[in-house]
Amino acid sequence: MHYALLIIIMKHSLILIVLLLSSTVLAEDWSAQLQSPIPAQRDRAEKQLIELGPDSGVVLPDANQAGLPADVKRRIDRIRRAWDERSAAAFLEPSSVDNLPTSSLRAWLEAAEKKTGNPIDFKRLDDQLLNAPIEPPKSTQFWKAMDELALRYGLNYSWFERPKAVRLGKRQEARGSSEDSPIAYCLLPTACYPGAFRFEMQEWGTTVRLADPSSSTIRTGLILAWEPRLRPIYIDVRPQMNYADGTVKTGESIQILAGEGLAKPIDFIFPLTSENGKKAETLSGDLSVVIAGEQKTFTFPVAADGKPQSLRQDQAVVVIKAVGSRQEAVEANIAVEFDESYNGLRSYMTWLNYNKAYVVDSDGKRYEAASWETVWQSDRGAEAKYYFTVPSDVKIRQIEYLTPTAIRRIDYSFKFEENFSEKF
Repeated sequence: MHYALLIIIMKHSLILIVLLLSSTVLAEDWSAQLQSPIPAQRDRAEKQLIELGPDSGVVLPDANQAGLPADVKRRIDRIRRAWDERSAAAFLEPSSVDNLPTSSLRAWLEAAEKKTGNPIDFKRLDDQLLNAPIEPPKSTQFWKAMDELALRYGLNYSWFERPKAVRLGKRQEARGSSEDSPIAYCLLPTACYPGAFRFEMQEWGTTVRLADPSSSTIRTGLILAWEPRLRPIYIDVRPQMNYADGTVKTGESIQILAGEGLAKPIDFIFPLTSENGKKAETLSGDLSVVIAGEQKTFTFPVAADGKPQSLRQDQAVVVIKAVGSRQEAVEANIAVEFDESYNGLRSYMTWLNYNKAYVVDSDGKRYEAASWETVWQSDRGAEAKYYFTVPSDVKIRQIEYLTPTAIRRIDYSFKFEENFSEKF
């Protein structure tokens, strides 16, 4: 019996090894086809390499390699960008909580914490509740499943307490009873889930001006939360109200310094009705998030001619603009530039502090920047001058720039007709 099982395992292992080797050989073949004299073949190779991804053993040439045709450089750049965008999108996908134990609520919460990397604090819940068997939530997405359990057991989140964890408590413990507080409940119909983020509508109200109905307003209060495994540095929320007649009103961006918490309150104010007297139907928009944790490395050989060099990864281009040395000091101007304008970059000091710069000598030894200062900054990026202390007899081979931040844009949407119709 054990011998037969061993044979089966060996067969499956052999098949896996063959598949991996075949994938690697295929990737190398497509990589070579990027330089085919036939344009259609180069197009096909580019598409295939994007689909295979970096985990399949693809080894792309260095886009800065001397003598490489411009068309091949552009294709390599597009392939790497597609890989980065796919990786970034996966990073902000909701965590999965499927196939967790249902022997007790405690066991489910502990397993969810371990599987997702999201700390969950349930010390306020009593043992009788925690030790009872549960039915698994219908949803396998982290926030949706947590909301199902919160609704089922009469729980609430303590959003604004210091620990970076999802802290659960009984509803009456969170901010008073429902009679005391209109924002004490976590109700599924008022939440939406853009990726690993969660919007919850907390309260809303209208101001009706009889003398001038066109100036009447509707105010919505929302809470934006994110999975604790994320480390957002800066969040920029853009809202727009959509009315029944097709009118769209765009609101001002709300900038949030995320800090160490996992939720932030935000308020929007819009006209109560459109110019044609039609009611608001949906609140939608997008949020841009500067996130720490996704480390990208940009490596630049020190050019003898001193010309600027640039590399693209994800949605950013890093440019080495100038490198100079004097005695035991090396200076380098490094700019981070983005294709689109993100208001979150107004807080460039927040995210630039997370980036690291090194010079590397001919023996591979790295010297980290001793200090840096801002050269310029705008909504599209920033440039800084980095200073390195390096022995005068050391020959610098390359510069490495590490950016453990990334900027993402995520859409969200609320339907308001069910929530607002009675008070209109």
